[in-house]
Amino acid sequence: QIDVALDDQGRAAKVDYALQFERENYGTIHVRNDVQISNYGNANKIDRAALRQAKSIQEVSKDSILEKWVKNLGRSLEQDTAASEQAAITATLSYTDVLKQLAEKTYQQKGSFSETYQTLFLVHMAAEQREWVKNLSPQTLQEMAEVYAYWFSDERYYDPQGAALKRIEALQAKHHLQEDVQFNNAIGRHINNLTEDAVDENKVALEWRKLKQQYKQPQQMFAQQYQKLYQAASTWDTPDLANLKKTAQILGQTYIDHQKGKMSQSSIQSLSLEQAEMIDYEIYMDVYEDMQKYVK
Repeated sequence: QIDVALDDQGRAAKVDYALQFERENYGTIHVRNDVQISNYGNANKIDRAALRQAKSIQEVSKDSILEKWVKNLGRSLEQDTAASEQAAITATLSYTDVLKQLAEKTYQQKGSFSETYQTLFLVHMAAEQREWVKNLSPQTLQEMAEVYAYWFSDERYYDPQGAALKRIEALQAKHHLQEDVQFNNAIGRHINNLTEDAVDENKVALEWRKLKQQYKQPQQMFAQQYQKLYQAASTWDTPDLANLKKTAQILGQTYIDHQKGKMSQSSIQSLSLEQAEMIDYEIYMDVYEDMQKYVK
């Protein structure tokens, strides 16, 4: 059952759904949720000056060779904090945000690309393609969702074989979905992108859960992830692992210092010149943002 309430402009403002799927491999699958949609892209400008409460880094020495790095890092982290505060204040979600959250929750529950795609497809069609959907039976719409999931997916994410593939091929013939022109490509690609993002997000979250179980302490987690990503990015040269490990440990401490509002030039004063050359700002920020998101 899917109930859709519209706003004055005929757009979906509220979607309440209770979906049930029967699958040979999965049994009966239930997906229930109530979502409010009140932002279709006309967001107000953010008054960052009023929101920014993070401490600035004014204690930095003027003579250090790493002064610029520390200052730039501090500014970026302040902006990140302000953006996070604004995100917490702004409770309304765009329609795409709602679909994204639904994708992530569904994949977490089911662990299936196809089931996640089908759920998003059904909700999207009910919310945005009402005139077309009302002429289709629930079974027809569900079978079309199966075909769409197969047609638009990358085999790295979804590659049915055997009986599952034969079923999809039979549904393609039944619903005349065998050529590209017979599909709504905009919808198909959009739902596929959301589903792939949900799968990727789940993999990253799982990696961080494993890292947290293994290393426990935030400094060690930061250091291990920084070292891993730095080595993966160093395809042109093999880094000095001893210096890389020390650099990662020091950068892990800068994360802790910033969390405590104590980050300054002294946070990295023990870095040697060789170790300082192993600071990659983009990798640092990637690890920092993941720590903020996945390490509570």
